Amino acid sequence: MSYYSTITRPQSVISIT
Repeated sequence: MSYYSTITRPQSVISIT
């Protein structure tokens, strides 16, 4: 659910990726 994280927190996606 990286796309979801990008919507909620764009910076969070970096941690997930």
